[in-house]
Amino acid sequence: MEFNDCKEISALVRYLVDMHGDSILQPWFREDLKRQLEKAGDAKSGGLFSRNTFGRAKVITELMGVPYLDVWQHIAGSKHFYASTNPLWNEVRSIAGYDYLSRFNLYSTNGGTASNVIPIGSSRYELFWGPDAQFVEFRKGKDTLVKLDMGSFLERLRQQTAEGSNTGLSEEVMSLEGESASVRIKLCFENVSGTRDNSSIRLNNAQGQVLLKLKGREAGR
Repeated sequence: MEFNDCKEISALVRYLVDMHGDSILQPWFREDLKRQLEKAGDAKSGGLFSRNTFGRAKVITELMGVPYLDVWQHIAGSKHFYASTNPLWNEVRSIAGYDYLSRFNLYSTNGGTASNVIPIGSSRYELFWGPDAQFVEFRKGKDTLVKLDMGSFLERLRQQTAEGSNTGLSEEVMSLEGESASVRIKLCFENVSGTRDNSSIRLNNAQGQVLLKLKGREAGR
């Protein structure tokens, strides 16, 4: 089956599971789909579906004999790449030294970039990706509390994606940390995609979790 066909089928299954639940797909199968999903869940230490619908969509798609492909994945080649960590359901992450955990989704579109709002108590923080995707800033209003240089992270990705893609990368490779007088922050990337040339890479999309510890005056608010 062609790469793009696999992506389209995967996206359709993910949409149906997200919007209607996996039971709507039972007519597609002779076997009991719920039992198949439960078996897959048991095989993954019981936590397969604890965070989102990705796991169910992946299992269902593969039961159809179709490799599951996410929308951000590209054919491995000289211009595009993607990378991902181990699946979330197969991983326990320590949050020692931090107080908050949130998800993020940063992406570029039409020459601009999107930011993520992170509300903590009565305060509103923002994870901001610069237009060149070389820095990530954690802001409160107009104030930048910490600025992360992505240079070392991008270089690790460049080395790990020489063939166009790489999956199952370690947290050490797929994370970025920083600290200031106001905040300690750790970005744990789950999947990223972008473009590359001979000497550098550029991210177009990045998803994952952010760990935060507010310090000083921020911690008291």
